[in-house]
Amino acid sequence: MVNQPRTSLVNRLVETDHRGRILYATPEAGAVFGISSRDLVGRDLLGLFHDERQLRSVLRAVIANDRPMEAATITNESKIEIRMTATRLDARRVRWRLVRADEG
Repeated sequence: MVNQPRTSLVNRLVETDHRGRILYATPEAGAVFGISSRDLVGRDLLGLFHDERQLRSVLRAVIANDRPMEAATITNESKIEIRMTATRLDARRVRWRLVRADEG
């Protein structure tokens, strides 16, 4: 088994607006969802997860408090557990870093 380079974890980034609509996604982030990064743009990131309410709370807190927050491990539509860290870019944009739970 070949280990993936650690940089692939760093490159799993999604940028959303203040409502959770995807503005930009790296190809590595798209691979987590099994969707091309191009097809992710315009979709509701939070709607891709079972616990959408938890993520909406994190999104609101990050926008309001201007400090990074980690969401608990959540499961996407493909049953993959993902840890997400949200960082406010400005008053209307948030960057989400995605890490599959099975990758540590």
